[in-house]
Amino acid sequence: MNLAIIATFIFVQTPTDLYNQGNTAYAAKDYNQAIAFYEQARQSVQDPRVLYNLGNAYFKTNKIGRAIQCYRQARRLLPRDPDIEFNLSFARNFRVDKTLVLENPFTRLAGRLLRYFSGLEASLLAAFFFLGAAACLCWFVISHRRLWLWLAMPMAVIFLFFFCADRVWRAESNPASAVIVVPEANALSGPGDDFSGIMVIHDGTEARVRETRGDYCLIQLPGGLGGWVKSNTLEPVFPRP
Repeated sequence: MNLAIIATFIFVQTPTDLYNQGNTAYAAKDYNQAIAFYEQARQSVQDPRVLYNLGNAYFKTNKIGRAIQCYRQARRLLPRDPDIEFNLSFARNFRVDKTLVLENPFTRLAGRLLRYFSGLEASLLAAFFFLGAAACLCWFVISHRRLWLWLAMPMAVIFLFFFCADRVWRAESNPASAVIVVPEANALSGPGDDFSGIMVIHDGTEARVRETRGDYCLIQLPGGLGGWVKSNTLEPVFPRP
């Protein structure tokens, strides 16, 4: 066998190897090296532990936007992990641009409840309870026994909960969701350098991409403000597969 091929087999590193090397570099406070190892691991596997540690390493190097991106990806995979949720909120508090929209406490509580289950769990459970409710209704029609109707009603309510949870995760995972990953981005009134500036947006600001023209994206911030920014100033939170 060719020696180059043998060497390739010997020196190929698994995602676990890269993850462990990243942890070693992180413990040694070599955060840039840790990022390099974690990023290589992320290319091979979507693991919440890799994403969480990668977010921590980015945060240590003051890259707030990329840290938020990693935490949100980790939360989608492991939504009940309190450390991921805490670090995501912590990183958001370090942003220069503060959100102008105050979230309703009821809306915040509802969002947490709907995100308690992961997107995969929500979709599977929604399908299960939908089929259960449909089966009970069928038996009610056949047997005319009210017991099946009473069983169908709570199943239908539970189905609606998981259906809404699935919708919430689908909306959050929309590729249009993006985050600024450079220290400053100039938002312009049009897709070109010759347009006037509207505002300056800073690292970590989360937005939604509404349109893309050439090297520019039209983004909308929470509250409705927005403008055209260069495409290389932001990253999708959940890139297309």
